[in-house]
Amino acid sequence: MPFTLPGYVTVAARFNRSDGDVVVNTFAFKNAALGNEVGITGMLDEFYFGPVASEGGARIIDLLSERIIGGEYYFRDADQLAGTPGREYSMGGPFNPEATVPVLPPDLAVCASYRGALPTHKRRRGRIYLGPLSRDVDLPGLAYSVHDENGRVSAGTQALVNAAAARLAASDGGADYDWVIASRAGNSATPIVRGYCDQHFDTQRRRDPGTQTFGRHPDDWTVSGA
Repeated sequence: MPFTLPGYVTVAARFNRSDGDVVVNTFAFKNAALGNEVGITGMLDEFYFGPVASEGGARIIDLLSERIIGGEYYFRDADQLAGTPGREYSMGGPFNPEATVPVLPPDLAVCASYRGALPTHKRRRGRIYLGPLSRDVDLPGLAYSVHDENGRVSAGTQALVNAAAARLAASDGGADYDWVIASRAGNSATPIVRGYCDQHFDTQRRRDPGTQTFGRHPDDWTVSGA
């Protein structure tokens, strides 16, 4: 069942990688007045590229691999007829230039979870996956590893993701374009009011375009006699 509530949009933030792959984060927003798409792109630009003062000026883009070289936002109205083209807006950036830098495995991602108001149930929860990831945040006067000594998401990374997500949830544009959880099951939308960054890495479950299709890889070994 599609989400068809009038006055709302879904936004796909599509990041282009230098290897030809694409990473997608999906958001939903209340879009109560004409012209709000410019405001929504500004909110998303601030989420990804805006310095977070409480975290030494670090940005979400500083967590991500420098193999991410560009991107765009793709808008679709929730009540748009199937087959109607969406609307594309450029990301503001700035993107990091590609360089030979330490990176984490390409499928690893940091999971940012968010929730609606209590009582929370399945229709009031969501998450986005941030990646691929650099190994370190390295800025003037600020440097830390994206992972800790136990191989989990570092405290600095968690603090940055939490602060950026909380800022996005609080930027309601005068209540005209709240960041919301869109429920297909109930065809309803719930404002996002809280969330957390998981300390365990997650997996984006996508592979580079040069690899063979998952599940159809030729066998590399066979038990004798099988």
